[in-house]
Amino acid sequence: MFNVNPALYGSVFAVPSVLTDKYLKLASPAAIKVLLLILRNPGEDFTVEELSKRIGYCKADTLDAVEYWISENVLVKNGTAFTSETVETGKPDDSGVNAQNKSEPTASCVAVPEKRPLPEIKIAKPTLEQISKRMEESGDVLRLMSESQSILGRTIGFDMQSTLLMLYDTYGLSVEVIFMLLEFCVHQSRSSTAYVAKLGKVWAEKEINTVELAADYIEKSTEAEKTFSVLRELTGMSTPRPTQKQTEYILSWRALGFEAPIIARAYDEMAERTGKISFNYMDKILLNWHTAGYKTPEDVENGERLFREKKQAAKQKGTSFSIDEAISDAGMGVVKYKKKGVK
Repeated sequence: MFNVNPALYGSVFAVPSVLTDKYLKLASPAAIKVLLLILRNPGEDFTVEELSKRIGYCKADTLDAVEYWISENVLVKNGTAFTSETVETGKPDDSGVNAQNKSEPTASCVAVPEKRPLPEIKIAKPTLEQISKRMEESGDVLRLMSESQSILGRTIGFDMQSTLLMLYDTYGLSVEVIFMLLEFCVHQSRSSTAYVAKLGKVWAEKEINTVELAADYIEKSTEAEKTFSVLRELTGMSTPRPTQKQTEYILSWRALGFEAPIIARAYDEMAERTGKISFNYMDKILLNWHTAGYKTPEDVENGERLFREKKQAAKQKGTSFSIDEAISDAGMGVVKYKKKGVK
């Protein structure tokens, strides 16, 4: 059994019991550090940049941590909300931080490659002469137009022809990759010109420009759809298929070894706590469970049971006390978080 060095009790501060009872497994390490720092300095007007320096995390992760506590109604935010620009520039919206503060070193996030920006496909209606000329110039374009009709099972009009040309000429997808894209769209029963253009743009941004990469994308997307289908049955979701962003989340969870049942358990936790569908919130829950080593709903239940047993054992030994009551007696009320410079 471990005990805190009694000498350290000479300087203490109150921590709401909900932090250990509810959020110790759910909250990220950055979120725990942010809350402890704010609790240690009640009334202090912190900026995201200052919090970032103190806890040793990048500003983006720090802002996520703050917003997490705000969404959980643990922190009450006063004044104007921080924006994504605050994270990028390191200055609050209107606090007047000078240029010197911008140059001070802060913890940096791991660089994430940005998607290559691409223009939207503009559905044009070229003349028959223009399309015919392009097909005469290139045997690949001629084959693209001819075999695409066989894949789609219909005669394609000018809108689809111009979209296919954009995929080939502007986005740089090969004819074989475009054929695979069309076959995937047909398999999904989503072969409209607009959807072909949208998915083609996604593939180009992800640089899916070989047959091997296209096959890998299709395989993973099919796997994600199967997982989503099971998830629908377990949770009662009415959405027929996942969005592109939801598919990416599901693929990341599957890469961590999570099957549909535990993803459904995370869905239930999310619904209970937020009252709305948020795959981002589910992602945070599942990442915490992954850190804890949970792989099945039974693992989660066992972990929660052990936590309750330890909590009960501590109470029976008389080692616990109500920090919430202590906060109330001290007149602290609800923990507040407000931006520097806002009265």
